Amino acid sequence: MKIYLGLGSNYGNRRENLSKGLQLLRAGGLVIEKVSPPFLNPPVLPEGCPEDWYRPFWNLACVGTYGGDPLELLQLTQKVEQQVGRGPHLPNEPRTLDIDILFWGQRQVELGHLRIPHPGALSRSFTLAPLSLLDPSFVPPGQSLSLLELNRAHSGSLKAIMGIFNLTPDSFSDGGAYRDQEKLRQELLRAIDSGVSVIDLGGESTRPGATPLTADQEWVRLEPALALLKEVCSGPTCRPWVSLDTRHPETLRRAGEYILDLANDVTGLSSRVYVEEIQRLGISAIAMHSLSVPADPKRHLPLSNPSWQQILLWTEEKIRTLEDWGLTKDRVFLDPGIGFGKTALQSLELIRHLDSLEKFNMPLLLGHSRKSFLKLFTESPAAEREAETLGLSMAINGKPVEILRVHDYESHLRAQLAYHAVNG
Repeated sequence: MKIYLGLGSNYGNRRENLSKGLQLLRAGGLVIEKVSPPFLNPPVLPEGCPEDWYRPFWNLACVGTYGGDPLELLQLTQKVEQQVGRGPHLPNEPRTLDIDILFWGQRQVELGHLRIPHPGALSRSFTLAPLSLLDPSFVPPGQSLSLLELNRAHSGSLKAIMGIFNLTPDSFSDGGAYRDQEKLRQELLRAIDSGVSVIDLGGESTRPGATPLTADQEWVRLEPALALLKEVCSGPTCRPWVSLDTRHPETLRRAGEYILDLANDVTGLSSRVYVEEIQRLGISAIAMHSLSVPADPKRHLPLSNPSWQQILLWTEEKIRTLEDWGLTKDRVFLDPGIGFGKTALQSLELIRHLDSLEKFNMPLLLGHSRKSFLKLFTESPAAEREAETLGLSMAINGKPVEILRVHDYESHLRAQLAYHAVNG
């Protein structure tokens, strides 16, 4: 029976506190199967509290199994909280570590002060957002909606921020940024400590006119970053998910020896061999709509029908194909492919109609950062389109999007904290 726990920290070194909590839970008998990425969120505080209580939380969720009963697990969580150092004890004060038992399969438990499902599990965005990535199709006891649907129904749902790491000399806005290995190391460590939810590593540029790479050429660029992440993020720990932006199944096969959570395929999972590699690795995937790789500005969706309607048809066919190949849609993130095979106005139209994709009950990723369609709003070169990127990111906060794939992840983390401090 799967057990879901939520962990949070807003006092001291938050990432270290959460990592230590996970390790102590495992040492105490919890078999951890999967850990969500971290999410940053503002604290929920009563009016009139001291200003120094206002410290953003890091939150995550994990799923696993446990040989004992609910009360024994409660005792373990309380022991772990004390071992890490729970910190101040007044309600709503900052705390070093807080652990909640959220769900115990389909069981409903009432034992003294222990309630499972946790009374706040379905009303808190900082709980629902990690859970919706961890197990999007799980339907909690007493509910008719999945975790993904419940998170989307929450007015203040948090977005996972995916930071782009282009390990290429020729990407459209940041090519050559990580040629120096020491700089790459510093930037990856900085990302891990920032609270970003996903790190997306790419070794092949897909900008218009880019030269395609072989899998061997791509691997030379990717392997140093994967090796570093394996070095600093092994075991049950609080870390970003690692996504590999590759269209080569051979690259996925090699990456299986490292830390890997997502396969990001710009060709939309069009290769059965690629899908078989995903299944072998037991990871999830991102299927992006595109008409050509590299992108070709002269090729775009027909103008005769709305772009969002054409993406709906593509998604329906994609789901059928992937299910025929044995990959269920709850393991696939849908990326409508902003800027790939769409005119600028088609890309904007697609963003306006993201709600139309909600019917598929698939996690959704949006990659709009610095794209050429932003020329609708500015004449600035790609590297200077952060204001437009961030503006669109905040505008879609109420839309059914789980991951925002962006270059300037730090600004997005800060902006999301400010947004949710006001809007909940």
